Amino acid sequence: MWGGEGARDAGLPHSGYDYGKVQRSPVTLEEFMRLQAVVGFTDDDKRALQDAGELVAGESEALVDGWRKIIGSQHLESK
Repeated sequence: MWGGEGARDAGLPHSGYDYGKVQRSPVTLEEFMRLQAVVGFTDDDKRALQDAGELVAGESEALVDGWRKIIGSQHLESK
């Protein structure tokens, strides 16, 4: 477990992360809006993501746990 209550309880180290606090993004809102324009991100995309979020909202912890299981099963070596 790396997220939610499990991460805090497990005492897992997360360099630069203070549980429950969000750091300021290095990207300004103007830069973010330009990035959206460059990649063609539209209001339709935003609505689709919001709809998808509503569909999986109750399953988010299970989805993250499943993803972490997949990642954890891979033997990655740092170079």
